[in-house]
Amino acid sequence: MKRHFLLVTLAAILLAAPVIAQQTTPGGAWTVTFNFGTNSTVRTFQFNANNDGTGAFRFRTPSAVVRGLFPAVWSRPTALTMSFTAEVQLPLTSTVREVGTLVFKGTRATNGTMSGPVILIIDNTGGLPATTVPYSIRTGTFTAVPLSVTAGR
Repeated sequence: MKRHFLLVTLAAILLAAPVIAQQTTPGGAWTVTFNFGTNSTVRTFQFNANNDGTGAFRFRTPSAVVRGLFPAVWSRPTALTMSFTAEVQLPLTSTVREVGTLVFKGTRATNGTMSGPVILIIDNTGGLPATTVPYSIRTGTFTAVPLSVTAGR
């Protein structure tokens, strides 16, 4: 009976190891989709997270305003949570953009994807027309899929 229990326990550990490793491995590439409510534009970018807590957002959009890389930082407070942030420029129209800090706070699911709230802190100090409110905030939700999961589909 003890031997059977030991074999079952060992099998459970070995079968769970890939899931645990996937949930705790830092870094990697993610496809991130987010919006700021049901009537807002859905935006997608690739987040490349380096193992040292740095990374970059690469928006793939026709707008030249946001094309390119935005340096980012990330942290993983627990094995199942991750936050990442960058200073970005998001287009409102073809000539107007929002400049601010984009913050994602996600929880990992067992399939390796992540989801949670997204916050954009908009810097109103350098824009026209002048405003008395230096910052404004927009909130929404996001989903992030590791590129390794996307490739496996």
